[in-house]
Amino acid sequence: MAQIVARGAGDISFVAPWVDGVDGLGTLGGGSHTPGEYVEISALEMQTVRAAILLYRLGTRSASHFARRTQGPSPIVETR
Repeated sequence: MAQIVARGAGDISFVAPWVDGVDGLGTLGGGSHTPGEYVEISALEMQTVRAAILLYRLGTRSASHFARRTQGPSPIVETR
């Protein structure tokens, strides 16, 4: 029988149309949101280094580099 693989949804997905965000920095493991959920402890060091490098690289860029470039009004601004 084939194994079924399912992925969860990050909370950022609910506001992503209006707010930039970062997702995917969670732990490695399995059994998401079940009584059998577990974390791969051996992967925590690698993930910590990866997150630190990402934050360092983001911190070396100017804020204007991250400015959202949209056309038209913001989707959360009510127009009359």
